[in-house]
Amino acid sequence: MITDDGLPYNVNQSLFKALATKDRHLAAAVKFMAHDFLHFDGTWCDIELLLNRQVADDATGFREGSQLGASTYSIVHSVVPQNRLWQTLMAWREHLVGVDIGDLLVRVKYSAKHPTREIPFADFWRLHFLQGLTDELKRGTLRCKFQPIVSRVHQSIFGYELLANFHDEKLDLGAYDLFLQVHDARERLALEGLLWTSALKQLRHLPNNKLGFVNLNPEIFFQGITDWRRTDRELAKASIAPSRMVVEILESETPYDFGELENFVSECRRRSFTIAVDDWGQHSGNLTVLEAVRPDFVKLEVQTVRGASTDPYRRTLVEGVIDFCRSLDTKVVLEGIETADDWEWAKDSRAEFLQGYHFGRPNRSPVDCWLPTATINTAAAHFGVPSTI
Repeated sequence: MITDDGLPYNVNQSLFKALATKDRHLAAAVKFMAHDFLHFDGTWCDIELLLNRQVADDATGFREGSQLGASTYSIVHSVVPQNRLWQTLMAWREHLVGVDIGDLLVRVKYSAKHPTREIPFADFWRLHFLQGLTDELKRGTLRCKFQPIVSRVHQSIFGYELLANFHDEKLDLGAYDLFLQVHDARERLALEGLLWTSALKQLRHLPNNKLGFVNLNPEIFFQGITDWRRTDRELAKASIAPSRMVVEILESETPYDFGELENFVSECRRRSFTIAVDDWGQHSGNLTVLEAVRPDFVKLEVQTVRGASTDPYRRTLVEGVIDFCRSLDTKVVLEGIETADDWEWAKDSRAEFLQGYHFGRPNRSPVDCWLPTATINTAAAHFGVPSTI
């Protein structure tokens, strides 16, 4: 039901008008939430979004006589099906960008048998976020998109990076978007464990003779979030030869325990995984990481590569890194090849492999979206991957 003002009936009309002039981010979020609520007669969840009264008064000058004795103002109130609660929360969180969620509370009643609870929005979010992702992984909604990695020499697709993605009819979020929702370090590791499992499941979609590049923070092994037994089981389910998987070790903002890192790499090698260091150049300690990992590939991060086609200094820097890696018998993937100018420069560089929007955006299926007439085996053969894998 829409009121005469064009707002859904479940919005606090007078507070919304005050917010609309003082806090446009929150007003826009509230309007979205109100329209987004689903009414459902089955298993339901009654949710009310509340704004701290002092914050509302200070921000908007809003006063509502009937609530002067309360510590909060109700902004929007409705009922959603419990099986859509997580998606609803994700949609909320996306639209609360620019809003201090510390000023928001949730009043929730999960069913007629449960008492009403009032908790900070951030706690309510944490309560449901990882459990929701786990459920979505089981349903197959948490999947990966595939972005091609191209052989510069053969000008054909060599492999694909698997980029975690949550897709729902209301949302389409990549891994970076998901990580923006999580601030607790332990929860971030749990999320990385889920994304690792999701990527392993999706390896079964790789075309024959192509490699799959999968991001991994080794801390999920060090901290017991996952283990080798689970990894081996998922690979067996995917029916993928381990030699077709490239483990992209993510550079860390905090230093790794290099003893643990070396042991981790040894386990990868024992399983015939290929090793890459991802986003090299993004954090400090790079040479130490290279010495500990001794990777087959180094992926130069986007910010390092971007602009090299037009900036002679940056181009010289990138080419120097390429030569350095080649002297270690490590192959280079240049990320961030986005334009025709980038391609014109990169195809004359000494990097073995290239990645970026110029060759294809992340796609839900690993289609040969760049060179439709590319031969099947040339790029894999260039790296020494047997065509019978």
